[in-house]
Amino acid sequence: MKNRIFSFTWIIAIIPLASMVMGLLFSNVVQAQSFSPYSDFQAMTLQQLETLQIKLTYVGVSNAPPQSLAFTPSSNTLDLSLFVPFRRPNINYNNDDFIEVVTFSADPSELQTVINNVGTLPNVVAGGVAASEVLSFAMFNSQPGDKAFEAILDQNDATDLFDKLRLSLANNQDGSRKLSEMACPLGLIDAVRPTDVSADAAVVLKGVRLNRDSGRFVTTATITNNSGVAFAEPVSIAFYSLGNVRLFNAIGTTCGTSPVGAPFLNLPGSLGPGASTEIKLDFSNPDLENIELTTKVFTGPGAR
Repeated sequence: MKNRIFSFTWIIAIIPLASMVMGLLFSNVVQAQSFSPYSDFQAMTLQQLETLQIKLTYVGVSNAPPQSLAFTPSSNTLDLSLFVPFRRPNINYNNDDFIEVVTFSADPSELQTVINNVGTLPNVVAGGVAASEVLSFAMFNSQPGDKAFEAILDQNDATDLFDKLRLSLANNQDGSRKLSEMACPLGLIDAVRPTDVSADAAVVLKGVRLNRDSGRFVTTATITNNSGVAFAEPVSIAFYSLGNVRLFNAIGTTCGTSPVGAPFLNLPGSLGPGASTEIKLDFSNPDLENIELTTKVFTGPGAR
């Protein structure tokens, strides 16, 4: 009889402890409110998109989970608490609560492009919950009326999503860099790889000068398409053999092309046959080294 009482006492003690642990694991989780269909967001005007917020949250299992990433127009103030009433039960949103969320700005036209490009992915548009949870893709807008959407994606669908996001935000330097910083450690890299057109591209640096206001060195690179066909968007130039020199205005580092870890920039638009364009380069060079660059040029979709 004493053993039974002892066991029963321990069971009673363990129940509240287990509840507390589950509360920590899934903090602030409430029964999700009704989501709006993806088509409601596709129908939003540019003016309505001024208040749209988009959030990416890693919801899988990892010893070192990446920070959540959120973006909205610069004219709007991010308020991630607006997503909380729409959280699904039993999904781990701890990265939103306990780790500082990374943010960047995207204008309404970029958000519209994101919605349209992501809208070609049926498994994302469906707004369901994958059996193997990796990433939450969520949207919230307060006009016309509160509307929210969320899709919980597996590895394959999350990879497809990041591919569309990279394409949609190719000219958003801050956004592209932060997308890359989230996707690369998770291996969310599409099987498609960009085309290496380095053999058909000429890259020439103009004179390097010191910007006394910033303390960094600036120059301009001219990229010429020497082939007979246009370079598909996005056109990227990656920089190698930098030593202690750092490309200050890089939008990311390569993780889908070799060698990995090279800073890169995207050109504005495509590049027709025989055409040239210029791009500004901003280098941090604390050791005053000679800036001698090895470059590669990549075109088309796929992680750099």
